[in-house]
Order: sequence, then structure tokens, then C-alpha cells
Amino acid sequence: MKVIMLDIDGVLVSGKAAAQSGDPKFLPPGSIALVNEILEQTGALIVVSSTWRRDSDCKDRLLRAGLLDRFHPVWQTPPFLDRSRMKRRYQRGCEIAVWQSLNQAQRYAILDDAPDILPEQRPFHVKTDYETGLGPSHVEQAIRILNA
Repeated sequence: MKVIMLDIDGVLVSGKAAAQSGDPKFLPPGSIALVNEILEQTGALIVVSSTWRRDSDCKDRLLRAGLLDRFHPVWQTPPFLDRSRMKRRYQRGCEIAVWQSLNQAQRYAILDDAPDILPEQRPFHVKTDYETGLGPSHVEQAIRILNA
């Protein structure tokens, strides 16, 4: 099983797109198409690691925006409750590690603009820039990671 750990702000919703639309919850069709390309080229499933996962309509919003319905049955990373200083530094990475320990994806790619991943996850991190979001080079990198 292959999985995309999907952040939304800074990946699907860039700072530029949010400013242009005036709606921080606007999901640009171009970004959705890029994630769909990764899904189609790799057969991966989606796990939402973004704080958007806490919104009750997160999955529905993504589907309405055109994201392929390729969600893992456990489609959200769990909240990480250890608030120690060290763990907060790597909060997203810890949440992903907990999900991975429970679900055992063989391959995964982390699409995220933030650096708060664990050192051992760096080879799987496709780091985007908050202002510009997901682009074609990120898609190529994610496909390489997932199809390796």
C-alpha cells in the first residue's frame, strides 16, 4: 500500500491562491489536478495530515473540489497529544509516525510545506513553499518516492 500524507495549507492552498481568491478555504483546481496525477501514476491512497482534518467537512470539501476518492479507510492522522518541547518541534512527523505504526504503508510521501517532520522521514518529504504550493517538480518527486 502506498500513501500520500497530504497537508493542505501551503500544498493545495498556497498563500498566493488564498490571497487571490480571498477565501483561505478555496481549493484551486490546478492543485487538485496535480494531486490527482500523483494518485493516478502511483495507485496511492490519501491520508490527510493537515489541521483541516479536524473540520467535519474536510473530506467532503476535497471531494467536491475534484480530488479523486482514493482515501485510505483511516484517512486522517491522529492528534498527537505529547506536548513536550521536543515533540512539539516534530508534531506533524509524530502524528504521521503514529498513523504509520498503526497502518503500515509500504511506501509513503509527505506533501507538506512545514519542516516539522522527523529526521527519518526526510527522504519521504516533498517540501513545498507556502507561497507557491504544489508544483510539477513536487509531483515528479512524489511519484519517484512512491514508485521506488
